[in-house]
Amino acid sequence: MNIIWKPLLVLLGLPKTIWFNLHYLPLRQAMRLPVWVSHRVWILRGKGHVSVARNVCFGRVQIGFNNIGIFDQIRSRSIWEVSGDVVFKGPAIIGHGSKICVMPYGCLTFGEGTTINAESAVICAHRIRFGAGCMVSWQVLIMDSDLHAVVGMRDQQRINPDQPIEIGDRVWLGSRVTVLKGTRIGNGSVVSAGAICAGDLALENVIYAGVPARPIRHEVTWQK
Repeated sequence: MNIIWKPLLVLLGLPKTIWFNLHYLPLRQAMRLPVWVSHRVWILRGKGHVSVARNVCFGRVQIGFNNIGIFDQIRSRSIWEVSGDVVFKGPAIIGHGSKICVMPYGCLTFGEGTTINAESAVICAHRIRFGAGCMVSWQVLIMDSDLHAVVGMRDQQRINPDQPIEIGDRVWLGSRVTVLKGTRIGNGSVVSAGAICAGDLALENVIYAGVPARPIRHEVTWQK
């Protein structure tokens, strides 16, 4: 079934793929169609800028694909709502049903080989950076903003500004992890399912777990 279905998905997405590449990329690069876009991607806002590494060839960035068996890829719709900057430093996958929101002054960077699986959401108002080789499981939420201002009643000053998120190389975020503004996660680390990340988690090759996330084991590595 997959042998037939995968080429069909690519074919169905061809009109949107052509539009996306011509809209965002220089003509010489766009003609190589480095970004595949599924027909199930809703381009809610197609503004801002997208850049793709020069050495990325045909179809190396995929948006709305990467089937996960426990979700319905056929009916799951991704959302692309971009007004800021999106940078792909190499091959990357944004899985079906995932939501990408980049606001006008936001910059979202995907390191080479980063994979976001099904039904996850990334909301970027300031700056979110994934290192190389990261893996984001399903239904993960990553946001560098509270989206609504909280102000002091006396001075009317905002007390919850947006803060950048830095995710190191080869970080694995388990299912239903939440990564909040101001988070920094060290290289090679694993964040267990359901954890909430906030603040400095910069130790490398560590398993983080809990609410809020704390290191529970050191000197670990993981394999795809």
